[in-house]
Amino acid sequence: MSKIKSIFSPLFFLALSFLMLGYAREAGAQVLYGSVSGTIADQSGAGVPRAHVTMTNRGTGVVREAEADENGYYRITDVPPGNYDLRVTATGFKPLTQTNLTVAANTVKDADVQLQVGAVSEQVARAMAKGALERSPADLAVAVTGVAGPTPDPDGNPVGLVHIVAARRSRATMHVQKRYGDLGRDTVLEQTMVDALLLLERVASQDD
Repeated sequence: MSKIKSIFSPLFFLALSFLMLGYAREAGAQVLYGSVSGTIADQSGAGVPRAHVTMTNRGTGVVREAEADENGYYRITDVPPGNYDLRVTATGFKPLTQTNLTVAANTVKDADVQLQVGAVSEQVARAMAKGALERSPADLAVAVTGVAGPTPDPDGNPVGLVHIVAARRSRATMHVQKRYGDLGRDTVLEQTMVDALLLLERVASQDD
């Protein structure tokens, strides 16, 4: 009997040691986080696809990032509790920053964002072309909005980004987005004129 005890006693203590070790590891690894999710939408309520979301902890500087899906939905997980600044950027829209967004442990923070259209955008170019037709007897109109340089615009749009829209009365409107890059202001303007005329020609040749 004593021999059996001598065998099982070490095994008992060994098993107990593993249990205690496992508990200690679990307790040490138990870090509580929160998460943030929401939808990035434009002024009409439509989702903005591929918008970029950046969260910065105001106290520690820790950064978390995510990209919205095709419907404008995003989710950022494993966010340490604290106060954050949330910044959203998307092509054609003005950047938006929400400050003092509080994230708590084991909670999901809802943070929907509505973006405003920037001056350099497809929407603005379309509105310009439409307005030109409404305010004149012309049957064709072309509108351009972009950043020729030498520096990015206040909304963060890069040099060389250009939106061109050509419209024909009672016909479909066409839009192209160009990213010429920083080729120099004069070169960007010249290339924009060429592409605007080409797009206008395409619209004018639409079948009646």
